Amino acid sequence: NFGPVNLLATDQMIDSPTNNFATLNPLIKGTETPVFSEGNLRCVSSGSTRGYFVPATIPVSSGKWYAEFCVTSTDLGFIIGAMPVNLNTGSGYLGGGAGKGSGYYGANGQAYNYDNGGTQDTTPATAANGDIIGVALDLDDSSGKLYIYKNNTILDTVVSGDSFTNYNLKTVNDYWTFAIGNNAAWNIVANFGQDSSFAGNKTAQGNGGAGEDFFYTPPAGYKALNTDNLPDPAIEDPTDHFNSLAFTGTGSTTKNVTGVGFQPDFVWLKTRVNAASHALFDSVRGTNKVINSNTTNVEASDSGAGFSAFDSDGFTVVEQASAAGTINDSAGMISWNWKAGGTASTNTDGAVDTQVSANTTAGFSIVTYTSDGTTTAGHGLSQAPELIIVKRRNSAADWIVGSDYIKLDGPTDEKWHYGLKLNSNVARAEETAWFGYHTAPTATTFPLGNSAQTNVSGGTYVAYCFHSVQGYSKVGSYEGNGNANGSFIYTGFKPAFLLIKRIAGVQDWMLADNKISPYNQTEYMLRPAQSAAQQSGNTIDILSNGFKPRLTGNAFNAGEKYLYMAFAETPFKTTNAR
Repeated sequence: NFGPVNLLATDQMIDSPTNNFATLNPLIKGTETPVFSEGNLRCVSSGSTRGYFVPATIPVSSGKWYAEFCVTSTDLGFIIGAMPVNLNTGSGYLGGGAGKGSGYYGANGQAYNYDNGGTQDTTPATAANGDIIGVALDLDDSSGKLYIYKNNTILDTVVSGDSFTNYNLKTVNDYWTFAIGNNAAWNIVANFGQDSSFAGNKTAQGNGGAGEDFFYTPPAGYKALNTDNLPDPAIEDPTDHFNSLAFTGTGSTTKNVTGVGFQPDFVWLKTRVNAASHALFDSVRGTNKVINSNTTNVEASDSGAGFSAFDSDGFTVVEQASAAGTINDSAGMISWNWKAGGTASTNTDGAVDTQVSANTTAGFSIVTYTSDGTTTAGHGLSQAPELIIVKRRNSAADWIVGSDYIKLDGPTDEKWHYGLKLNSNVARAEETAWFGYHTAPTATTFPLGNSAQTNVSGGTYVAYCFHSVQGYSKVGSYEGNGNANGSFIYTGFKPAFLLIKRIAGVQDWMLADNKISPYNQTEYMLRPAQSAAQQSGNTIDILSNGFKPRLTGNAFNAGEKYLYMAFAETPFKTTNAR
């Protein structure tokens, strides 16, 4: 039995294993290393780098949220407010400086309000040790609004009214969170609704709704930033739609692989400890028809000797046929399994008819088509795909990857002007023929371009189409920082599968999952463009709400942008810490 030692009443909070409140996030920091204490609610900095921010652990894209910050230092030099979670920056967040953040700035006993342009209030209020700064963030407003309070009195802003009405928060990013930052030494204690005593600095007041503990009563309609108050995920159990499964093959006799949890429509197989091709199968093309992500080979068929069935809880593999690669290795296998829509049906949305098996709930479809040289194909999803992988089946050809996020800079409509190759480590290519110049997918179709890899008359093709689903999957990009304390990339779930590719440089695709590496830092990763066995030494920290590179280098953390696609083990709202 545990016995309390030096445990004060103010050390006890209403945070629980089933309802986690936000804290300050020690994984995101600048060049300085602040001192965290009180369960990561107190943050002390002695530095003087303007724009250095520490955000909260829970970003949000909708709702009305309230937090409080107690100033516990007379040497004031802090910023308190909200910051956008930006997945395309090295720190994971934008903050500080013109156009970066929005909030309350205290220095030398004065308080300033900043808008998008960094303009300060001409008649600032005073600030002092012991003041409580309240922040109300309204993301239900179409543009997003931020309200700043001092000791429960709203502060004027640089414009008329009680919010930053000239700052459209949502033009910066959809996801925001509370944050503090510095311009000099500072000492702040945060309360996201779990402790209105601010670690014993104040007398607790117990205001707020059920299960909340604020010093002041939040504005009407505003809630504490905790997992109970997060919206329910669109998919409660991600393993109903995607699951990775490690298994031991038999080597030559039939193996009924079970434990997937559903009947898969797309199965990606790789032997873990031996060098052999990746083998990809789907129910639309049919059993025993294999394509290899690491080659340009035509689709091969192993009649009855390779992948023989998609079963209700997995699949059946037979012997290790050469055409299929190694799919039944007794030394150890990994499988990644997706649920589409079962039996395919004809889709006539595009200029060419397609056979489509679509899971609109999970944002995934398998599409096959025989090209007649026309321009578009129907994908069967309820919204535009963010990433599409196309492979020609009846002739040797590269795997072509198009995505919203391969574009680095320039006009938005150029984002499908570039592409990558799944079977190669080459940098993105400016290839108008793959999907068509300035042409992006729509809610019903995707462009075919006019290349042999995606659209030549008489060519047969398969396309795998994906879009993000909150709490289940995420297609996006991030910028590495070239530091062992890498960027934090928020996904909104604990990843079970993570595919990464350096966009503008020559570098292999990297693939991590929760079965090969069940602990925080990945022990092994695989490379979709190589037949090599799993490789150690490529460390990514898999977290309860995202991931964070822990090594420098071009693989996934040089100082440039990377494309990624992730699928969830559990949504952040219901996940256990990892």
